[in-house]
Amino acid sequence: MMSESIKELILSLDSNAKFKDGKDNRLWVAIESDKLKIVLERLKDKGYNYISAISGLDQIQNGKILLLYHIMNDSPREYPYITIRIELPREDPKVSSIHDILPGALLHENEVFDMFGVNFIGHPNLGRLLLPENVRGDVHPLKKDFKDSVYEGMKK
Repeated sequence: MMSESIKELILSLDSNAKFKDGKDNRLWVAIESDKLKIVLERLKDKGYNYISAISGLDQIQNGKILLLYHIMNDSPREYPYITIRIELPREDPKVSSIHDILPGALLHENEVFDMFGVNFIGHPNLGRLLLPENVRGDVHPLKKDFKDSVYEGMKK
């Protein structure tokens, strides 16, 4: 089982953090978005140095975009997986880039920007990844109110 020290560490950085133990030795953690970098820095010090994905979820009914940061630790003494959840406002969603902590996040941040319109502040080359470069800036196909074809959203 996971040492309580990870939960205590996160609580020392964000006293409002919420935890849920999941299947397959995964810990789910909800934190404030402004605490993301410090939490990831401290978790990296504990061996959580690999990010496998950043998932987005449009919660149109709540006016939020959820981001899930899936990180891993190769230590057999602790849970190998932690998923950190943050909420951003749906209108003008932005959060600091974490590429300086986990360099593998660069690609994932580009994908989330492309599909959900999240601005990752400090990202060195934030831009389209999956969609053509000439698609309008307001076209983000995984937002629930997206109705047009991507091709109808191309700049003329």
